[in-house]
Amino acid sequence: MTGFIVAALIVVGGIVLYALRRMFRHGGRITKYFENAVTVYIWLGEEDARIAAVTAAKVAAKRQRKLMAGYLKLHAELSEISIIPEAQESIQTLRELIDDIEAKEWSIRDIMKAKDKLEASNPEYLRALNRADSGIFPRKYPRLFAAKSIRETAAIAKKMQSS
Repeated sequence: MTGFIVAALIVVGGIVLYALRRMFRHGGRITKYFENAVTVYIWLGEEDARIAAVTAAKVAAKRQRKLMAGYLKLHAELSEISIIPEAQESIQTLRELIDDIEAKEWSIRDIMKAKDKLEASNPEYLRALNRADSGIFPRKYPRLFAAKSIRETAAIAKKMQSS
């Protein structure tokens, strides 16, 4: 009987660990989705990507949302983006996005409204968010995500906006 209980506990423990691992991996994919949406919004000014980024932040857990805001602050304050003339506008855009994300604690109702707004503006982005598919943005804008530096990203974005 004791052997059965030990075996059952091992199985249950394994299931719990598997579920936790999936949950954390999903959270990491939501963060990557957020980062990619921010990249598209900052460099191309795509409003749908902004809505996607804010929605991803609202969906995220409080701790994860703080990390997302920290990611934006890091890029706004410390990265080489601040020394590139073409990217100066991006710094203000990042700060506005930070303010939106940190505005308040988001309720389930807020999250549902955000998802409805994303569905209305870009259903494909919502489907990707629901699947935690961060690859939606690199697939749509492969040249932007192939850039190796901020300067190269700025140049590619400028070309994409003018065409």
